[in-house]
Amino acid sequence: MNLLDGIILTVVAMVVVFIVLGALWGVIELVHRFSAEPEILTKEMEVAPAVERDEQREKVAMLAALVMTYEAQPAKKFEVVDVKRVNRGGTADEKV
Repeated sequence: MNLLDGIILTVVAMVVVFIVLGALWGVIELVHRFSAEPEILTKEMEVAPAVERDEQREKVAMLAALVMTYEAQPAKKFEVVDVKRVNRGGTADEKV
């Protein structure tokens, strides 16, 4: 194999790579055109609906918080005093 064969192989390989990249780009554009447009959130959609108090979810949240806290400070003992839901769907004034 001489230098000319190496150059030809390099050019052919680069052409193949660019053809594959172009084909992938075309597929992505086709999927984008035929997919549904994303919904635009309105002010009414941003507010989270009121959620009932769920004992099982509170227990899971409490245990997850205890595990995360214990992993940060394993030498301490912790006690759950209060479980409080944080509002994440309100306006900036309502966020804690």
